[in-house]
Amino acid sequence: MATLSGLFGGAVVGGFAGSLVGLGIPEEEVCRFEKHIRGGGALIAVHVENRDEQSRALNLFSSIGASEVGVTPPSSR
Repeated sequence: MATLSGLFGGAVVGGFAGSLVGLGIPEEEVCRFEKHIRGGGALIAVHVENRDEQSRALNLFSSIGASEVGVTPPSSR
């Protein structure tokens, strides 16, 4: 059962990582996210419409103690 659980968990993260790459997030960022999630962390993504909203989101996450806060360039989609 533990083996099946481990395989399922890896498939979920792997599929998730593939989805992020498909959305235009750089592969090196996705690898960093994947390591964080495998270590028990969480990923929260926020879509913003402009630089002001981006700045507000970054400040909010930083103020609540988020350990990894970053910005990904807009997707070409």
